[in-house]
Amino acid sequence: MYDDYVVIADYAKNNEHVTITDTFLGKPVTTIGARAFLYLPLKAITLGKNVEAIEADAFCSCTELQEVDGNAELRVIGDGAFMSCTSLEFL
Repeated sequence: MYDDYVVIADYAKNNEHVTITDTFLGKPVTTIGARAFLYLPLKAITLGKNVEAIEADAFCSCTELQEVDGNAELRVIGDGAFMSCTSLEFL
């Protein structure tokens, strides 16, 4: 967590559906960090409205990921953010 925003840097649970909240401890969640969800068995993720960036390899090799949803206004999608997400058809 930074002074004025939050970065999701790591996720250690094996939930099939993850929701990134709009805020955490009163600060906007703006970024999904590099490799934060690497290799996890996600099927769906809902992005909060404040998410602006998905960094490199954030969801790399999440082979079961089928859906990315939400009201986020993405400005940056890093290299390989969804690489090897073989079940994902569209964003």
